[in-house]
Amino acid sequence: MYLEAALPRSAVRLLPGPFLDAQATALGYLLSLHTDRLLAPLRREANLPPVAES
Repeated sequence: MYLEAALPRSAVRLLPGPFLDAQATALGYLLSLHTDRLLAPLRREANLPPVAES
């Protein structure tokens, strides 16, 4: 059974610690990815012209 959260996600903040550090690490990694290279397999499967290699 799925229960709705009592608080909206926007009401939750991470305090300094390992979870906030992990969030910052993940964000840094995602922002470092080249968008065109990340989407290359999707473009290939959709038969769209390549913009970059995978």
